[in-house]
Amino acid sequence: MSFDTFQAYLNFFDEALAVGSDAGMPVAPSVKYHLPTPEENSWNEEEYTFTTGALVEIWNRHHTSQPMPLEKDFSPTLAGSARAAQQEKILEWLTTVPRLIHRAAPGKVSVGLKIFNTLFEDSFQLQMLEAVHAVPPGEARADFLIYANRLFDPKRQFEDKVGVAYGGPDLSDRNLAVLEEFLSAPSTQRSGLAGEHAGPALLPVSASGDIHSGRMAAEYLLRGASSFQMHTLFQLPDGEFPMRAGSKTEKALHHLLFHPEDGFLAWILDLRERFGWRREASVLEMAEWCRRNWNEIIAGLSD
Repeated sequence: MSFDTFQAYLNFFDEALAVGSDAGMPVAPSVKYHLPTPEENSWNEEEYTFTTGALVEIWNRHHTSQPMPLEKDFSPTLAGSARAAQQEKILEWLTTVPRLIHRAAPGKVSVGLKIFNTLFEDSFQLQMLEAVHAVPPGEARADFLIYANRLFDPKRQFEDKVGVAYGGPDLSDRNLAVLEEFLSAPSTQRSGLAGEHAGPALLPVSASGDIHSGRMAAEYLLRGASSFQMHTLFQLPDGEFPMRAGSKTEKALHHLLFHPEDGFLAWILDLRERFGWRREASVLEMAEWCRRNWNEIIAGLSD
């Protein structure tokens, strides 16, 4: 892994925004801000102010009418760090970070929290999701979530390194199970569900973890995700894709969308027929429907 200066990252962000604007492609920076250890009671707010302000300045060169989407990356390696040894401290991170970022650039940033998989049981993963949804609308609330990055095994060895972050089926199994249980919880037991007496609406979720096919993306969609993040799929050798011409990106997306059995479009057509979705419904609308109607989904898929 190579490292460079913050100025180099700003230059890269500037160049990426220019390319993205030409292609109609959204571009968002990913940042790791200071997080206090369990022994610390103060936050380095100056870092939040400086970093966020510098990124917004670059963003405003290309976009002036919309806030900058920003991912706060809680690294998977945090799971094996003493920083994440206390559940109370983790919950403090999740509920404090959005406020510090919003305060650094009021009205100019849309804050996304990339939730990490801790070494605690799934019940704490649910507690993390409940905590971010319990925050009332305003400066202190995140605008969206990314759920969830790689698993971390402090005893797992790869080459000469002990303590490895990894993905694959184990990751998607845990992510899907946690999201499913979160949606299954009665609204009286947690905040965030739509309803007359409920708390704030559920945050939009961008899914991450073992999305190697359209079928897996559809599994996350059924659990309320409205967008999907992929990495490994774009690293596969060309021989893994049926499309022979074009770039690696084109081949990967062709496989993801059009595979006759595991393609995203095939699964969307099937789900639309099962649940009566409108032909013109967007993925965002489908995800919102899934969050509201999880019990109906369970019944429909069991038929």
